Amino acid sequence: MKSFLVTVHGLIILLTILSCKQDKIQKAIHGSNQKEVDRLIKKAKGYQNSNNDSLIVYAQQLQVIGNKSLNRSAVVYGAMFAAQVYWHAGNHKEAMITAMKGLEKAERYHVTEPIPMLYGLIANLHKENSNYKLAFNAQEKGFLEAERFKDTAAMIKLISNKAMFIHSFHLHDHTPQSQDSSISVHLKGLLLAESKAEYMLLRIPFYNNIAQYYKDQKQYHKAIEYANRAVSIATDRKQYRSLTYSYAWLGQSWYALHDQAKGFRYLNQGLQISQRLKQPYREMELLSDLYQMYYQSKDYKRALDLHIRGQEIHDSLQVQMNEKQISELQIRYESAQKDKQLLLLDSEHKKQNQKLLAVLAGALILLMLLLLLINRYRIIRVNNRMMQKSNADKTIALEHIAVIQAHDLRKPLSSILGLIHVIKEMGDEVDPDCLNNLEIAGRELDLAIHTVISTVEKAEARF
Repeated sequence: MKSFLVTVHGLIILLTILSCKQDKIQKAIHGSNQKEVDRLIKKAKGYQNSNNDSLIVYAQQLQVIGNKSLNRSAVVYGAMFAAQVYWHAGNHKEAMITAMKGLEKAERYHVTEPIPMLYGLIANLHKENSNYKLAFNAQEKGFLEAERFKDTAAMIKLISNKAMFIHSFHLHDHTPQSQDSSISVHLKGLLLAESKAEYMLLRIPFYNNIAQYYKDQKQYHKAIEYANRAVSIATDRKQYRSLTYSYAWLGQSWYALHDQAKGFRYLNQGLQISQRLKQPYREMELLSDLYQMYYQSKDYKRALDLHIRGQEIHDSLQVQMNEKQISELQIRYESAQKDKQLLLLDSEHKKQNQKLLAVLAGALILLMLLLLLINRYRIIRVNNRMMQKSNADKTIALEHIAVIQAHDLRKPLSSILGLIHVIKEMGDEVDPDCLNNLEIAGRELDLAIHTVISTVEKAEARF
């Protein structure tokens, strides 16, 4: 038995050592992976507004590392970058599915940094499909998350999204331009973006969106001013997707100022960039802008060609189907989140009920024990009183018996003593030994009676 216990103890120690070594190996692998993951994330961020081909490479590499080593950052960022690739490629349905999976994993794994941007991506997808209610909802959630994590850069991006959604919503609903409050939100966000040099890239969407606002307000010179600011930074930092927006607002503004050649030149530059970036949805939007300009110029043949090309892209991307499916995906996700919260609340409620029942059961058991103890104490006290009374009655009875017996014995004792005296007077006729024994017995009886009476008297004196 002793040798068996020693063997078991040795095995436990060996397994503990192996486990510790395994943990160290896992940490070393994770540490080396994390450096590579951080490098890939940094590289991918540089291509978010440029070439889809480069961004998808980094997204796939992160996904491979995430699947192999279970690196949580790689899993979440891989999903986010992949969703952006799908979005820029016009595959909004797959973009939404991937973004939601990334958001779910980010929240589950507590990878907090990309959460606001995932909400921002989801918001943009809803905006692209004209579902402004869900777009504003996702944007607000993202902003609150960024605020909670004190992520100023993410807050700036989401303020830009909100302003853009406000402006797009008014255009979509054809409300009066005087009701468009987006400019105040834009300028507020721009102040933050211009507060530090590190936010340089974040200024680009503000400049572009403000340019669009002034273009729609027919303040074309202001539109050109802000669009040129965006071009300057976007060109320097190779933010080519952003350039497509800058060129669109510049082209439309110059066209409105009757410089048609410059207007067409800028829009065609934007179109070429979108084609080079392989972003068909953006290409479709620019084709629509060019169609409007050629139509206004009465070049109907060119306008028709552009319209047909845009419609082909529209049909290939299944835009209308995407709109419905994306809304359904968001609703399902929200429902799943609510169901999860309800399950958690229900579970918590059940736990609280179980705790309450346990406390009540414990209290009830204690109460029952207390009642039993009280009842037991009462019974013991009554029994003690009865025993005390019984003992007292017995003592009194015994005293009476002793007194009675003592008095009853006095009479025969007197007779015995008298008889002894008579026998003594008879002289030699009586056996001296017999007489002596009789006398001794009489004295002993007398002593016993006196002892009983004395004991009773002492007991009475105590009470």
